[in-house]
Amino acid sequence: MDIVFSKEILQQLEKELNNTKDDVQIISAFCKESILKFIHERLANSVSKKRLLVRFTLADILTGATDAGLYNFCEKHGWDMYVLTAR
Repeated sequence: MDIVFSKEILQQLEKELNNTKDDVQIISAFCKESILKFIHERLANSVSKKRLLVRFTLADILTGATDAGLYNFCEKHGWDMYVLTAR
């Protein structure tokens, strides 16, 4: 993966995802497609609602903090993607 996570955080995330049965909501200022894929692959088939709320600014994309391909990934894999717009 191209984002730094400690092994303990990944293990805890995996444990939580294994216990997720109905829906999942990911809220983050930044998001890499590889991390969303990691999450998606560990969800049970029973998870019917998948939501991602991300800032998704041009600056975030240009600096590599967020991947432009998130929208396509979400559309392809049944995730609802919400973008936090500036006020």
